[in-house]
Amino acid sequence: MDLTINFESSVPRQVVALHAWEPQGEVWDVTERTEPGKSFRFRLRGAVQDQRNVAFKFRFPDERRWEPDDYIRRIVTRRAAEFWTFDYSPRVVLRAPAKRTAPTELTVQLLTQSRFAAGQLYAWRPGTDRRVWIKEGSRDAKASVSSFRIRLEPWMSAGFHFKFVDARGGFESDACTRVWLPEDGAVISVKSGQATFWAGPPTAKSVSIQLIYPKSIAAPPELRLEDEAGEVPEQAVSATGTPVPVASDARFLRASYRVAVYPNAPYSVSLRDPGVEGALRRPLRVAPEDEGEALELLAMVGDARWLKTFPARAPISLVFHPRPWTAPITRLHFDVGVGTTPAFERVAARATADGAWRADFSAPIGVALLATPGADRPLDQRKEGPVSTARRFALADATPLEFHTADAQIGFKVRAASSSAAGSEVRS
Repeated sequence: MDLTINFESSVPRQVVALHAWEPQGEVWDVTERTEPGKSFRFRLRGAVQDQRNVAFKFRFPDERRWEPDDYIRRIVTRRAAEFWTFDYSPRVVLRAPAKRTAPTELTVQLLTQSRFAAGQLYAWRPGTDRRVWIKEGSRDAKASVSSFRIRLEPWMSAGFHFKFVDARGGFESDACTRVWLPEDGAVISVKSGQATFWAGPPTAKSVSIQLIYPKSIAAPPELRLEDEAGEVPEQAVSATGTPVPVASDARFLRASYRVAVYPNAPYSVSLRDPGVEGALRRPLRVAPEDEGEALELLAMVGDARWLKTFPARAPISLVFHPRPWTAPITRLHFDVGVGTTPAFERVAARATADGAWRADFSAPIGVALLATPGADRPLDQRKEGPVSTARRFALADATPLEFHTADAQIGFKVRAASSSAAGSEVRS
């Protein structure tokens, strides 16, 4: 899907450049010019698995500077293809700012556990000397909501930036800078630590997470839900019931979890035990309009992506070639896992007529895979010392492939599957 991103500059500029990226390696660099008083319009072309993983920031060539990373923005939904953004704020909106009549008074409801209780709201208009401080009007301690009532001055009627200040004078970071627009209405809810907001009282959404993990893991992993704003301590999330076997692949189990998150708020999901898959973090952010399937997520232990369906399988062959210095081998196998997780299968290899060892099996498509050869003699030894025995690989589709490696070689060389190779087994 192509994406269109609009940028409203707070000061006159003739040229602005956009730099965007996503986790699978896609990168965009687009430079645009515009007439005075008009917004900049950028088009990102190309398909991505989930556009909510796209992040971007702006560069100002005439000023020879980048925006600070505090203003890195992210696409907030899969249901739109055009977005509007603003100077000095990471907020992204789904509709063009309209010249609507502003209300005379604005009520801001701030969801904050404790940090900004008894604090103030600081509002300003970039590029001018206009600014105002608003004290907390009331506090609902049970709901953790502070309310601020703002009588809008003429300079605020077209929109303004704001953030919160705690009782000791500490400001929210620039990454939390928000932009209010007249079309946002007279009552808005915001959450400390995020730049976006929504209409009505703050209400969390329930998200279902299905986690696929290998049977070699004794119990369903415990999840860790982190609020990227940092105000709420991380939450430990346990599976809600007994894991069930994956119908299409008996090597894996499926565990169910449920978490409550606020719309547009940035969260991350990881495993509490870093020894299972390392430091993988999966970004989690839901849109206010998300319902049904949009609140159902699927992940696989060892891979950082959210998946649409359980991965299909492809037939592959792992081939190990001994070197002249390799000690004689009578048995060899490959331990195969997703990422750095415990192996989902130990595949025995057989000796072939050309002196290699070959293991044929099926592996999941579209996730990070790791294969580690093992034998009755030490492998992967060099004069300067041992090398890593784990070899990384991945499958893009169901095309049968051969992955060749050699003793003390890092990684695989990929070849098309050979029908003759399967019959070249050495028989004793």
